[in-house]
Amino acid sequence: MLFRSGELEEILLTVQRQSLIPKTMSANGTITVETEQESYSGSFELSYDNRDSLLIRLFGPFGISVCALQITRDSFYLYNAFDSRVVIASLQDKAMETLLHFSGDFETIWKIFSSEHILFHKGDSLSVNDEGEIVLTTTNIQSPKKFWLNISSETLERCSEYSDEKRERLSKVMKRYTSIGEKKFPFWIRSSFPQQNRIITVSYDNIEFDKVVSCFLSIPKNTEVIHR
Repeated sequence: MLFRSGELEEILLTVQRQSLIPKTMSANGTITVETEQESYSGSFELSYDNRDSLLIRLFGPFGISVCALQITRDSFYLYNAFDSRVVIASLQDKAMETLLHFSGDFETIWKIFSSEHILFHKGDSLSVNDEGEIVLTTTNIQSPKKFWLNISSETLERCSEYSDEKRERLSKVMKRYTSIGEKKFPFWIRSSFPQQNRIITVSYDNIEFDKVVSCFLSIPKNTEVIHR
């Protein structure tokens, strides 16, 4: 496949312009977490405010409330509906890993539910692979990234993020892009964490962007509160 000079950059800029980076978001759908030992799935409701907070409610079979998780830039509140107990701790605490089977900082957790924003800098590499995808390789020393773009749909299909030792720490696949005005957003996102042997798949049913949302976690009376 031949491209005229500057055409790859034009396609990349189109994908950048169409990428939807929400200020707020409310959504529902299903989430599946897979590890070497087990796999489980359930439905969820999500509220997101890009300034400082993310609220996730998880439900089991027949819509039974399992837990609710409020995440800020430096801490989390984890409410367990079965035990009527809430744990308040920093994001580095192991309680979230134990109960929800994933952990990370605010941005990493948000990446599980969102698309990726592509930033193209001088010195980055653009090429076309044998599958006809545009491949962008960034030269960021601390966090190198690689992006695969679908030329025909002008969407970001895959991306990988590497540690400074060039080990892959996050790989994402994005599908079911839906147009929201002049923007596009994937309704199916699979995030793989090779170093943790964990795969998390999010499939959205409904999403609303840039409307008033509440990320406040309301705790029922007589709930046991544990500070970690």
